[in-house]
Amino acid sequence: MTQEKVEQTLQSILQDVAKIKARQQTDHNRIEENKALIRPLITQLERLATNFEHLISQVRGSNERMDKIVDNNEIRLKSQGERIGNVETDLENVRQSVINISDLEDRIKKIETKGAKRWESIIEKIILLAVGAIVMYFLARFGL
Repeated sequence: MTQEKVEQTLQSILQDVAKIKARQQTDHNRIEENKALIRPLITQLERLATNFEHLISQVRGSNERMDKIVDNNEIRLKSQGERIGNVETDLENVRQSVINISDLEDRIKKIETKGAKRWESIIEKIILLAVGAIVMYFLARFGL
């Protein structure tokens, strides 16, 4: 190989090395630019992560409170259901009492009408006796 070829090869290698260094510098600059762009994003993501953790904690607390509220409401509904059952039983008892009172009213009316019928019967007999006595008086007076 000749010296000229060696020098050309070295020159070519040096140019390639210079191109590589230039690319490395460009890549390094791009990396630094990207780092500068990414750093604020990372900071925002960290803040968001902290906010999300706080929100998740609040949601868990809310869920626990809602579970307690639901449990309390279930207990209240069960109690109200029992009360409604008691009211229905009481209402049925009142209906039976009303029916019994109606029966008693009917019996009392029958008893009252029996007494009135007895008095009517007694008065009717007294009137018949009075009329009979008057008729007998006139018959006896006229001699018949």
